[in-house]
Amino acid sequence: MNHPYIDALVADGHITDASGERHAIWPDSISVEDGELLARIVRESGAKRSLEIGMAWGLSTLYLCAALEKNGGARHVAVDPNQTSSYHGCGVLNAERAGFGDLVECIERPSFDALPQLLRDGERFDLVFIDGNHRFDYTLVDFFYAQRLVPVGGLVLLHDPWLQAIRKTVTYIFRNEAHMHLETTYMNPRAGLLTGLRSALGFAMTDPHEPWIARFFARNRFPNLVAFRKAAEPTPEDEERIWGVYKSF
Repeated sequence: MNHPYIDALVADGHITDASGERHAIWPDSISVEDGELLARIVRESGAKRSLEIGMAWGLSTLYLCAALEKNGGARHVAVDPNQTSSYHGCGVLNAERAGFGDLVECIERPSFDALPQLLRDGERFDLVFIDGNHRFDYTLVDFFYAQRLVPVGGLVLLHDPWLQAIRKTVTYIFRNEAHMHLETTYMNPRAGLLTGLRSALGFAMTDPHEPWIARFFARNRFPNLVAFRKAAEPTPEDEERIWGVYKSF
């Protein structure tokens, strides 16, 4: 990544919280491959304001902010209701230690509560990264607001399309949201076998009683992101045409 703090954190694989306790950043964190890809997308898009749904230990936040900083970034908002309760505030702590404290705001509320408020407050972001609650209903609601929080030309990225719920959301967007154009998918060709293994194991790979499984999958993941670019704002005519129209997904 070429950022000393990120490189050191990745090499160690652990984060020390404010009390001095160490925590493994994987498997809950984004993989290095996905993080570097995420940073590249931010840099190439020229984004200066980003929104992240799901902060966890803050590794994805670091990749996003490092790229934002190179773009002259102005603001990064992370929504994570479990930042203190489950992650000991380490996501925020990581951002501060890396020198991104002034750039980052963490909202510790569920996304279905936080995103409508951001919309009401008139917030807008060049890029939204959805990597929070991976259930279908939560992901769809996250997308519903994300597409309204980006301007025309803005990007909405969905992580982990190897999960059936995320794939279902991606298919819904592709078939029913004409103003959101599929920009690209980032899947390593070798991810086919990995996807099958993941599907077979489900979330057993994150079972704390089998940490070697978690470490293996965390270290052997490949880029998996789907990007949609907002091509237009729906017009009143579009809304009238769209009303009641539904394509199976």
